[in-house]
Amino acid sequence: MGCEVQLSIEQPYFRTDFVLLASLIHVVRAIIFVALSLIPNEVSSALAGIGFIEIIAAWWLWSLKVESWGVSMGVSLFHILFPVALGISWFATTSIILVSFAQCLILGIIRQNGGYSFERIASVDNQERKSPGTLQKNVFSLAVIAQLLKAFFVLLGFVMLYPVLGLDEPIPWIGFFPVVLSILILGVIDIVAGLGMYLGRDWGYQLTVIMVPVSFVETMQTLLAPVFLIGVWILLLLNTCLAKDGFYYKLVQRKQHIVLGVIPKK
Repeated sequence: MGCEVQLSIEQPYFRTDFVLLASLIHVVRAIIFVALSLIPNEVSSALAGIGFIEIIAAWWLWSLKVESWGVSMGVSLFHILFPVALGISWFATTSIILVSFAQCLILGIIRQNGGYSFERIASVDNQERKSPGTLQKNVFSLAVIAQLLKAFFVLLGFVMLYPVLGLDEPIPWIGFFPVVLSILILGVIDIVAGLGMYLGRDWGYQLTVIMVPVSFVETMQTLLAPVFLIGVWILLLLNTCLAKDGFYYKLVQRKQHIVLGVIPKK
């Protein structure tokens, strides 16, 4: 079954200098992590793996896949929230964090200009759309359920750790922000992302994708492995034509109801 929605290079957005710069930042981080993996340490294989993921993220963003924007933003936030190289090299850690902040800013500019946006695609899409098939609806619904299930496990971690750590225990690798409070914030963001995606909001889809790389941080904080596993599952689902079609129809339907002044049926 082919995609009803063409969300690759056919979208009304081109490879701008900002896209090139954001992609190159992935490559720069990849080089740093590969270089760090050559230094004998206990996490050499993990550092090399992160470098490999950075290369994939760079290629993904350059391919203009609509979900790649959220992946790149999530990877940058991952590096900011969880500085993997902190115990190996302060210079490398600082460099990674700084370029990650820069990438977040660049990705924000790209979105502001209409890149990687279902809304932008819908604004120039004049094709007549039929209702999505049962399989498309089911795959999209499965992605929403998976996101809310991830939020449940994150909040479960909050419930489990609050009696033990209270609100004063700081995040070990940051040292100034309470770990339990951060878990609660991430769990609420997961819920908001899932509900936004279910309602056909473009930001809800991208926020859900952003939270996939961040799910590793959630796992480290909650100590619940299902959080990261569900995050990977969500990305696999949202990368399919079926889930993107299901979401796109939801978004278009919502926009049509807004134009007509009709309240969507539940």
